[in-house]
Amino acid sequence: MTMTDTLELQYEPFPLLHMPLAKYEFDQDTKLLEKLMIDTMRQNKGIGLAANQVNIPYQMFVMGNDFIEGFVKPTIFINPMILKVSEEKTLDKEGCLSFPGLWLNVERPKKLLLHTKTLIKNGMKLRLTDIWQNVFNMSLIISMAYVILIE
Repeated sequence: MTMTDTLELQYEPFPLLHMPLAKYEFDQDTKLLEKLMIDTMRQNKGIGLAANQVNIPYQMFVMGNDFIEGFVKPTIFINPMILKVSEEKTLDKEGCLSFPGLWLNVERPKKLLLHTKTLIKNGMKLRLTDIWQNVFNMSLIISMAYVILIE
């Protein structure tokens, strides 16, 4: 792979969307992997992309958008864990790049406290609210292979 490649987006019923994923250990390819995943997310007009959506079997995802004011810069989140959720909920319409055309109203906690690794920090706590907690939740669910099909 080169810095100009993108990864191939996988669609349901791709098996890796439903399999347990391994924790990721940083290595010399992590920066390239982050760039490839972000470029693939952008190419597919997404704001979140889990590694298993591009055939990478690890607990990681990218999220962000640098073209919409107020959105976080695209970043990779590695081995994320939710530490605390608010009792207050929010309802929003969500889609997923691996399920094109499917949009569902999903209720999620309004706020999250999480622990994750990024290329900048080897362990940090973040507080997310509004759209970013929704994107984080959805990406985390997919990156942990918790895809649930609704008939």
